[in-house]
Amino acid sequence: MDRTTLIIFTILISVSGCLQQISTNFDQNAGAVVQDTSFDTPEVYDDEIVSLMFDVVNVGGKEISGTDGIKVYVYGPKIENKSGSENVWRLERSDSAAVSENGYITTSISSVDLPPPHPSLGASGGRRSFEFEFDPADVLDGIEIPVIFYVSLCYPYTTKTITQIEVTSRNELRATGVRSSRKDTINAAGPVHLSVQGEGNIRAGGIIPLVFKVTDVGGGFATLDDVDCAADQPTSVRNRVKINVTVDGDKNVDCSSTDNIVRLKNGVGTLFCKYNLPDTSGAPRRTYMVRATVTYKYYTTSTTTVTNIGSSLLEAT
Repeated sequence: MDRTTLIIFTILISVSGCLQQISTNFDQNAGAVVQDTSFDTPEVYDDEIVSLMFDVVNVGGKEISGTDGIKVYVYGPKIENKSGSENVWRLERSDSAAVSENGYITTSISSVDLPPPHPSLGASGGRRSFEFEFDPADVLDGIEIPVIFYVSLCYPYTTKTITQIEVTSRNELRATGVRSSRKDTINAAGPVHLSVQGEGNIRAGGIIPLVFKVTDVGGGFATLDDVDCAADQPTSVRNRVKINVTVDGDKNVDCSSTDNIVRLKNGVGTLFCKYNLPDTSGAPRRTYMVRATVTYKYYTTSTTTVTNIGSSLLEAT
């Protein structure tokens, strides 16, 4: 193999490695996610120590903003501090985590520690690894109890979209018969996506009807951005997002929903808006830029199971 062939072969291997890295560390339908959730052993006796491990990774296309950063919750069985009852799981060791009065673990990550990935550069997003050591609950000798643990994230996010709408003047429509058209909506990466629905004959001086389809593609659920993060988020505030719409920077867009809040049912919702066009009959065609920003807090959860085995016979009470 000559030198030139060797250089080309090395470049191909490098490019292939970068492409593989991009595909595994960037997700158009996500922001922050929990990865590799597992215990260090699938079974643990109640007189042993077991470790829960997981990573929180930013795989989306943007920085996670907000002063509270990313909230992390660990729950399942009731959890107490290491001085707690032997009948519950006890947290022996952790990094900057606290056990709440309701029996679950809370901690947080600064958004600065989870920068977004850069797919064009082959750079992964920020990653934070966690390990919690537990003393399992005591159970009867020989009894095996599967215990499910949940790791949930809550973080603020925005999805920004752009749709181009071309409006035909009356004279141009009569002369050519070419109607107005809508271009595909371009979404920034995120767990909630938008698309503008429908086609139509929109004339200058008329009204642009804007029908936004909102879709939750992240596998979790969204709440309004002014709702506090909590592990036990009530169902009454789930599956709601707020949408701000402008046309060429003009905020005077009339939408049907109060405060532009959309309720998602089975992961899908709709917002109806309209925009009064200025009279631009002097131009045969005019392209308008419709920008929509969806603001929300997003929850996503990962699960893992460990089997709690009794090591000694407890006295009957």
